[in-house]
Amino acid sequence: MQTQKLNWIGVILCIAIAISPAMAQEYSLRVLWEAAKKNSELASSAKNISLRANLEDEKLSSRYYPEINVFAKAQYQSDVTKIDIDIPIPGFQADFPEMPKDQYQAGVSINQIIWDGGSISALKSSNMFSSALEKKTLEADIYKNLSQVNNYYFSALITDKRKSILDNMITTFEEKLKKIETMVTNGLLPESYQLELQAEILKIENQSENSVKQKAILINNLTTLTGIKFINISSLEYKIPEITDDFILERPEIEVFESSKNLINQSVEILGSAYIPKISAFGNFVYGRPGLNMFDDKFSPYFIAGVQANWNIWSKGNNNRDKQIAEIKAEEIDNSRSEFERNIRLISESYKVSIENLTNTIKKDREILILRERISAEAESRLTNGVITSSDYIEILNKEKDAEMNLELHKIELNKAKADLLVLLGQTN
Repeated sequence: MQTQKLNWIGVILCIAIAISPAMAQEYSLRVLWEAAKKNSELASSAKNISLRANLEDEKLSSRYYPEINVFAKAQYQSDVTKIDIDIPIPGFQADFPEMPKDQYQAGVSINQIIWDGGSISALKSSNMFSSALEKKTLEADIYKNLSQVNNYYFSALITDKRKSILDNMITTFEEKLKKIETMVTNGLLPESYQLELQAEILKIENQSENSVKQKAILINNLTTLTGIKFINISSLEYKIPEITDDFILERPEIEVFESSKNLINQSVEILGSAYIPKISAFGNFVYGRPGLNMFDDKFSPYFIAGVQANWNIWSKGNNNRDKQIAEIKAEEIDNSRSEFERNIRLISESYKVSIENLTNTIKKDREILILRERISAEAESRLTNGVITSSDYIEILNKEKDAEMNLELHKIELNKAKADLLVLLGQTN
């Protein structure tokens, strides 16, 4: 029985070891970007747009098929056409037939388009462009989530780095505390040296715990945005591509502007097709009274078939005005696109300035950290010899850790500025 328990424990441990790497899988920022796009609540709407576009296309295609209508009619007239001719022949009495006042009809009418001037084809193309515009607008809305991913991602990196530095400080203070405790026990240093270090360790432990909680919130937000669980970015160093001076804009909004122009151009084609004559064939198959012989009061079948043409010759003026309206709208779209590109260019230039400033700041941070490390090393021996107090040593070591934190913070801020610039320009693939 005991052996069986041990076997089960071994199996469970093996499963836990196998699963843990997957749970601790690291994800690059690009992976999170793509996941955020797919996990958006709006992403499912793309399928609905395609489905709706396909149904609308089928609906338009049905106009090519014959239009068949069944009809029935019954009516009564107060008067009908009569032949009332007085023939001046003695003894001759003419008896002309008379149309029935009650009339009945039931039948089928068929209409078939022969030539529609390209209007159906133009409407189908317009439906396609409209669907493309909706999808591109949807992509632009989803794309806005990428900035949030950057914020949570790099904030989590900063929080994780802060915790790492705080934990190192705790280790350093605890090692120093052991030496101080021995010296206090031997009467070489006052107890206040020991108490100062203990209080500082408790304060830093509290800050470290808060960092853990803050990081958990940020990771949870990333999980909500991306749909990826068990995100681990504690040791992830994201390789940011080099930023070039070329202004290459790949934002989805650009495709929104282009799709809008395509839709307007297609509307002009629809307006043009409206001015072209339409030709169709028709046929009526009827059973009724009277038939084609209006003076026959019996029920009889008959049919009428032919070809007809329709041409709205007075629509040319409105078509020209509609085309002018379309041209104005197209110009407005071009202006909006130019304004959008100008604003993106201005923001990108500010990012590049920040990147340059941060690069220079990091160089100074490294120099400052080297100096602070030398000062802390000297302060450690001075504390041991009782030259400085624990408060002095804590202050000196805190300044060293602040310098280290500034360096790490600026390195992460530099990567965030580069990532934000890539998102701004749409270069996320």
